[in-house]
Amino acid sequence: AIQQAEEGLKELDGGIAELKRRGDKLQVEQPTLQELSKLQDMYDELLVTISSRRSSLNQNLALKSQYDRALQDLADLLDTGQEKMAGDHKITVSSKEEIQQLLDKHKEYFQSLESHMILTETLFRKISSFAVGKETQLHTDRMVQASAVLRQAHKRGVELEYILEMWSHLDEMLQELSRQLEVVESSIPSVGLVEESEDRLVERMNLYQHLKSSLNEDQPKLYQVLDDGKRLLMSASCSDLESQLNQLGERWLNNTNRVSKELHRLETILKHWTRYQSESADLTHWLQSAKDRLAFWTQQSVTVPQELEMVRDHLNAFLEFSKEVDAKSSLKSSVMSTGNQLLRLKKVDTAALRAELSCMDSQWTDLLTSIPVVQEKLHQLQMDKLPSRHAISEVMSWIALMESVIQKDEEDIKNAVGYKAIHDYLQKYKGFKIDLNCKQLTADFVNQSVLQISSQDVESKRSDKTDFAEQLGAMNKSWQLLQGRVGEK
Repeated sequence: AIQQAEEGLKELDGGIAELKRRGDKLQVEQPTLQELSKLQDMYDELLVTISSRRSSLNQNLALKSQYDRALQDLADLLDTGQEKMAGDHKITVSSKEEIQQLLDKHKEYFQSLESHMILTETLFRKISSFAVGKETQLHTDRMVQASAVLRQAHKRGVELEYILEMWSHLDEMLQELSRQLEVVESSIPSVGLVEESEDRLVERMNLYQHLKSSLNEDQPKLYQVLDDGKRLLMSASCSDLESQLNQLGERWLNNTNRVSKELHRLETILKHWTRYQSESADLTHWLQSAKDRLAFWTQQSVTVPQELEMVRDHLNAFLEFSKEVDAKSSLKSSVMSTGNQLLRLKKVDTAALRAELSCMDSQWTDLLTSIPVVQEKLHQLQMDKLPSRHAISEVMSWIALMESVIQKDEEDIKNAVGYKAIHDYLQKYKGFKIDLNCKQLTADFVNQSVLQISSQDVESKRSDKTDFAEQLGAMNKSWQLLQGRVGEK
C-alpha cells in the first residue's frame, strides 16, 4: 500500500512540476499561483507522512525479525537445557576441580538462557501491538518452558554448590586425619625393647596408651568423614575419592590394631611379670624351707633306735609336710604357667627366666621323688616296733574315725556355697588321700604279716589264726570302702 502511494506521489510530483512550468510560461495570475503553491504544500506533507509510515514499518519489521531470531535461539537453548536437566543427576568426575568446572559451565549456560529469556520478552513487548494471537500463544508457551527450566537449573546449581562445599570440607578433614595418622605412625617405636624390665615396660605402655587415646579421641571424626564421604559418593562418583577414603579407613584400622595389640601384650607381660615375681619368690623361699625339712626327716628315717612315739611323731609331722607340699602344688603350677606365658610373650630376657623355671621345676621334682622314699622309711621304723594285731586295731580305729568325719561332712558339703568353702573341703579330702596312702603302707605290711604267721607261728592255735584272718578281712573290706568314699568326695 505504501509502495502504491509512493508511485502515485511520483505521478503527482510530475503533474505539479508540469503545472509550474506552464504557469511560468503563461504567466498566470496570482490566485492561480497561490493554489498551485497550496497543492505543492499538500504534496510535501503527504510525502513526509508516507516516508514516516515506511520508516515506522521498516522498524517494526526489523524488530519482528530480531524477535523471531531471539525466539528461535531461546527454543534451541531450551532444548539443550531440557536435555541437561533430564540426564542422570549422579555425576562421574575424577576430582573436586571438575565439580567446580561443571558448576561454572552450568552457571554460564543458564545465565545465557536467562538473558535470552529477558531479551525475547523485551522484544515481544515492542511487537505485541501488531502480533497475531498465534504468535502471542507461542511466546507465552516458550516463557513458561523457560521459567520451568530455569527453576530446575537453579535447583541443580544449588546441588552442585553443596557437593563442592561438602567435598572441600571433606578434603580438609581427610588432610587433618592423615596428618594425625602420620604423627601416630612416626611415634610407634620401630624396634622392640632391649630390656623388658618393669620400668621399661611401664614407660613403653605409657607411650602406647597415649597413642591409643589419641586414636580413640579422633575416631568419631573418622566415622564422620567416612559417612560424609559415602553420602558424597552417592551424588558424585569418583574412584580417586573412594580410594582415599578406603585407604584412610584401612590405615586407621591397621594402626589401631597395631597399637592395641602391642599395648595388650605389654600389659599382659607386666601383669604376668608382677605375679611371677611375687609367686616365684614365695615358691623359692618355701622350696628352700621344704628342702631343709626334708633333709631333717631323711636323717630321722635312718636314725635307730628310736621310741615308737617319737617315730609316730615324725611320721605324723611328715604327713602334714606332705599335705603342705600338695597344697603348694597350685602355687607351683601357677608359677610355671605364668612363667611359660611370659616366655611366649617376651621377646627378650628369656634365657634367665627359662633357667629360673627349670631350676624350680627340678627342685619340685626332687622333692616329690624324695617324699615317698622318706615316708616309707619312717613307716618301716614304726612297723618294726608295732605288732600286727595292734596295727590292725589302729587301722580299724582310724577307718571308723574317717567314716564318722565323712558322714558329718555329707550334708555340709551339699550345702556349701562359694569358692572358698568348696576349696577348703577339696584340700581337706586331698589331705585324707595322703593319709590313705600312708595307711596303705600299714595295710600292706599287715597283709604281708599273714604269710609270716602262716610260716613261722606253727605252734599258734588255729583259733588265733582264724581270728587274725577275720580281723584282717574286715579291715581290708572297710579299707576298700573308705578308699572309694574318699575318692568319690
